[in-house]
Amino acid sequence: MTCVFRNRAIVCVAALLWLAAWAAAGDWPQFRGPAGLATADDKDLPTKWDATTNIAWKTPLPGRGASSPIVVGDRIFLTAYTGFAVDKKNPGTPSQLRIHLLCLKRSDGSILWDKSLTTGAELPQPIFQIQLHGFASATPAADADTVYTLFDGGVVAAWGFDGTRKWTKDLKFRIHAWGTGGSPLLAGDVVIVVESMGDGLLVHRLPARTFPEQTWGS
Repeated sequence: MTCVFRNRAIVCVAALLWLAAWAAAGDWPQFRGPAGLATADDKDLPTKWDATTNIAWKTPLPGRGASSPIVVGDRIFLTAYTGFAVDKKNPGTPSQLRIHLLCLKRSDGSILWDKSLTTGAELPQPIFQIQLHGFASATPAADADTVYTLFDGGVVAAWGFDGTRKWTKDLKFRIHAWGTGGSPLLAGDVVIVVESMGDGLLVHRLPARTFPEQTWGS
């Protein structure tokens, strides 16, 4: 699964026929798919595509992102960022950075909703390493009715399939020059987020169904 982003004309050209075929048999709800195994049982899926071959649809997106899309039923979820470090000629300021979760209709690529928020994170200086992949690198994770996102700075959020934000938790990551790249994982009713620093790892466990008043790290 790959999304290609070029300059400001950002178009999702993921292996859409592959997504459609796989989603018909089962969901792809997190990074590397079910159980994180990066495998699918489906056969005869497209292995080649270009601007016209094996493309079901193309949809302009509001901003860039390095995360993978996920599929749940007839919905595709993916992330993007806008407002800062998108246009080299007009980069904006960190205070203008917004991070997005988008929901697309799998059959035709139409955007059902686009929700955004600010992280409030203090970005490291310089930020040129982060700009290599952007501020929306973590792939979302989803269960039967909720999508969980992680953005730079350690902002974790839970979203209903209708775009309603259920809760937001700022874990206040210690951001290094490469930014945040690990994707959230679901284990039952727990959201697992890994904070990677230069001096080690910190694993955060958050309750998925209720607002995480408290988190546990190890």
